[in-house]
Amino acid sequence: MDFFSLLIPWKLFLASITLALICKHVESKAAPPKVSVDLIGELIFIHQKYTTVVETCFLKNTLFLNAIDKGFTKSINDENKTKIGKATGPEMIVYYCDHILKGNAKLTETEFDKQVDTIMKLFTYLDNKDLFYSMFQKLLAQRLLDKKSKENSERTFIAKLKDTVGDVEVNKLQVMFTDIKLSEDRSGLFKEFCKNSNIKVPYDTSVMVLNNYDWPTLSEMSVSLSPQFNLATEAFKEFYQRNYGSNRVLKWQPGMANCVVTHVDDKGQKRELTMSAVQASIMMLVYENDKLKFEDIRIALAVPDSEKPLLKIIVAPLLAGRTKTPLLALVPPDKKEIEDNDIITWVPLRCKERKIAFQKGTYVEPQPTEDFRARLPLYDAALVRVMKNAHMLTIQELFSEASTILIKRFKPDQKIMRKRLEYLIDKGYMRYDPDDRKKLIYIA
Repeated sequence: MDFFSLLIPWKLFLASITLALICKHVESKAAPPKVSVDLIGELIFIHQKYTTVVETCFLKNTLFLNAIDKGFTKSINDENKTKIGKATGPEMIVYYCDHILKGNAKLTETEFDKQVDTIMKLFTYLDNKDLFYSMFQKLLAQRLLDKKSKENSERTFIAKLKDTVGDVEVNKLQVMFTDIKLSEDRSGLFKEFCKNSNIKVPYDTSVMVLNNYDWPTLSEMSVSLSPQFNLATEAFKEFYQRNYGSNRVLKWQPGMANCVVTHVDDKGQKRELTMSAVQASIMMLVYENDKLKFEDIRIALAVPDSEKPLLKIIVAPLLAGRTKTPLLALVPPDKKEIEDNDIITWVPLRCKERKIAFQKGTYVEPQPTEDFRARLPLYDAALVRVMKNAHMLTIQELFSEASTILIKRFKPDQKIMRKRLEYLIDKGYMRYDPDDRKKLIYIA
């Protein structure tokens, strides 16, 4: 029997088992990051398994390797069946990348390299690579700011991504590392400034100054932290204006801040509690008042009513029944949802560990509307670029050539392209041929 007769069944088999696996995980009620780690981990295993089968049984036959590519491409881009919450295939792969880049998978260097190689293959299958870039940048930012980034692993991953897609897409990622290094160097200068200026900040402070253009927005939560944090922010403002000019405006992002709180129990034992600055502010409010209603905490932190659900998510990891080492308790206890009038009180910290890290309670979610808006300038740039080179084209020719440019980042939508064309005509970049409405003329 000619083994090439197995080619079509082989491709259909791979598409069916990968899609069945995706559908099984999509039905899970767990959060998208957790589901993604399990799902992509299994997809990587299947890809490696059947690639090995082709290499050993079919002598690395190109047609059978291509069948693997086509089978995975079909299933991983099926948004109707692969969506978990707002997350689609690109975001799910990035959640898995985040998992291994934090070191949570406990991989050896060889295992890590093999995993990344397979991830790069999965990446090439994606129709909408721009969603991968967007989410990867956000999670990289979070790792860097939370100091959960393993620099060697990050550099290895970005180098392989660069080999796959080129320089342009990874330049912003490399700038983010530069910003972190500059901020770390600046911390020493800030301490020296406080010492020379006789400014007393009773705790170590590290401020990350990030370039707004190169960094994504992770959290724009409106919140006023506890007054204890104001000493550091005011001192840093003065330091920054004196050294870098008063024209530079610092926009603080308190919702992204982290801190380490020293907890001393009644026996004098010290513990280091790592948490977000918002969680620390909540904890200090409750400790100072013994107990508070949730609504009173919201008002004290000046969190808008519209952001109340986010505040509930942030406080949850500190509560008894929701963590192994609670700092606070809800009254009445054992409620699934926190209500405005529920009382939050403090509880004695009982644990043997000297260092405890609390979950933030939130995770970075995909932003479909934001990603859609980010595509519009790319449509415009592709259409103008093609017309500038050709000067005159039919609409069909223009759309075909522009699609060739855009397909490297995402699957273009002809309806949107038509709307962007009308927008560019209104703006005077091109016009219809007066003798033939199917043709366009570029306006220099």
